Amino acid sequence: MKWGLLLWDDGAKGAYEIGVWKGLMECRADLSTVISASASIINAALIVQGKMSSALNYWSADSQNPLVAFNRHLAEQYAAQWSGMDEPTLHQKLGQAFHPSNPEYRRAKDFLADHLDESAIRRSSINFILKTYDPKTFEPVTTPFSRSSSENWLDWMLIGFYYPIFRSISMGKTDASEEQDLLNIATEQETKQWVSVGFRPDLLARWKRQDPPINSINIIPSEHLGLSMDMKPENVMKNLEMGYLDLLKKWDRLEGKFYYVDLQSGKSLWKTFHKRLGYPIPGESGIKLNALLGMGSASGKEEMLEKLETILKETTYRGTNLPLSMLEITARALQLPRLKRYTTNEMIQEIFGTVNNLLSNHLVTIKSADTISRTFKRDVDDRLPSDPLSFLSAYVYFLSLRIHNMETLTRLTKQFTPETLLSIVALIYLSEK
Repeated sequence: MKWGLLLWDDGAKGAYEIGVWKGLMECRADLSTVISASASIINAALIVQGKMSSALNYWSADSQNPLVAFNRHLAEQYAAQWSGMDEPTLHQKLGQAFHPSNPEYRRAKDFLADHLDESAIRRSSINFILKTYDPKTFEPVTTPFSRSSSENWLDWMLIGFYYPIFRSISMGKTDASEEQDLLNIATEQETKQWVSVGFRPDLLARWKRQDPPINSINIIPSEHLGLSMDMKPENVMKNLEMGYLDLLKKWDRLEGKFYYVDLQSGKSLWKTFHKRLGYPIPGESGIKLNALLGMGSASGKEEMLEKLETILKETTYRGTNLPLSMLEITARALQLPRLKRYTTNEMIQEIFGTVNNLLSNHLVTIKSADTISRTFKRDVDDRLPSDPLSFLSAYVYFLSLRIHNMETLTRLTKQFTPETLLSIVALIYLSEK
């Protein structure tokens, strides 16, 4: 199946789009067309030339690279002088800024030439369509890359990259109208299966209702990506990984509401947890578990799972897979890293590893009279703090209390949020031998 890729960015998506491409390659999506405008044009070119190593080299470049420096120069010029100019005067100023005699522009152009391979882009089987500006007239133009010449292709790329500056002088242009323009261009192509990155869902919904319908998968960043043109290495790598993981989740290769979990491999511990969840636990632990859930001692697996589902509905995980959600909620309580691909075994092992590390480093604090006093003297309607140490302290106290201290146990458990309660239940079942 042939896919098209739609990229539009005002400078904030950055390496996220490369992460999406990495995910598409893993899913073996066959790209036939890439349509791009604005700061996404360079990402689009990197994708079309087909070398992930080149894309990573580009995004690992120094955060103060010439592209960022020239963007800052243009933004400052526009804010200080150009915004009040008539169009002919403005075009004259733009011509001076984008002229080879301007050292800042020349450095930006040389930097881009070091990272893009013209021959590879032209040889590619992918139809690369740019929405940019004519380097001579500065009028907006939509064109296949193949129509650019060897003399001016870098100018087309750079002027496209700085599209946000030009967009600000186009009356009536909004992010939505720019995205709509790209959707209109895509409609004219033979490709009818598209992946878009961060487009407005309402525009895509109208697009899908066309006759014949156009199928679109929209990859929306699961976290804030940072500021425009932010090329700090830590932010670049975070966004790249996020784009990769968000694509795999959208493609149903990974599961999870908050985390990214592979349910197809490394799942022996997961199978055991899934199988045991809900079964009555013998002895004092089982009595305390039933008390925690407000259930009678004769309750069976069906009643237990029904009760857990009811509690899950009180969280943001309502309507999701119960065992997986309980693992995720426990992982969040312990603040496991989010932007990581986990097998269920890895997530369970990391949960236990984090618990053990916290106990090793903070057991004295957990067992101190002050900590215990603060916990049990807290107002019964107060909820426990949401940090890992507070959660683990509550878990340890719950395990330590004896069933004849039911009043104290009840006072403790009334402080539990639904998430804390589900996390403690998960840890109890994960720890059962």
